[in-house]
Amino acid sequence: MSRTLILGASRGLGLEFVRQLSECAAPPIATYRNKKGVTSLESLGASPLQLDLCSENSIDGFVEELGTTQLTMIVNNAGVFGSE
Repeated sequence: MSRTLILGASRGLGLEFVRQLSECAAPPIATYRNKKGVTSLESLGASPLQLDLCSENSIDGFVEELGTTQLTMIVNNAGVFGSE
């Protein structure tokens, strides 16, 4: 089964993408940087995976967890503003 991957999905626009996709298609795979957003993602039926794009270890772990999952679409909403 093909899936949608949403990067930066734990709040704001990313979370809204998860909400809307969960209503009309298979729940997406959704990334979060820190644990605050996991509950929201799970409540929408998404498959949450941790990913911090500023950490090589996090990226390596994410790639390993994602494995050979076939993706139909990737929404890149991840980003950091300032010294967050």
